[in-house]
Amino acid sequence: MKNASHKIGIGFVFMVLSIQFAKSPLPPPYYRFYASGHMKGDSLTDRENFAVQLFGLNDEYYPLYKPLSGMYNEAERPVALTDSNGYFFIMVNNPYFCDSLKVGIVQP
Repeated sequence: MKNASHKIGIGFVFMVLSIQFAKSPLPPPYYRFYASGHMKGDSLTDRENFAVQLFGLNDEYYPLYKPLSGMYNEAERPVALTDSNGYFFIMVNNPYFCDSLKVGIVQP
């Protein structure tokens, strides 16, 4: 009986020591953000060719709004130009989740 309990104990210790708590070698999943809209203004007659970019805020990693420049994979559009009616569409991949997003006009 004592021999069997030793075998079970050794097997249990071997099983516990063989469990690995390592991180995956794959990169972390990224978040995809879509933004679309149009320019509005009281005195804007020409709403064409404004450069628009998406800004993100994440309190854990950066406390200020930072431009989301993308990860440069797939068909990203981190900076968009407005069409003749002022409409735009932005698609950005980012490795961090953003608590808040805003769209801003930037100089190209």
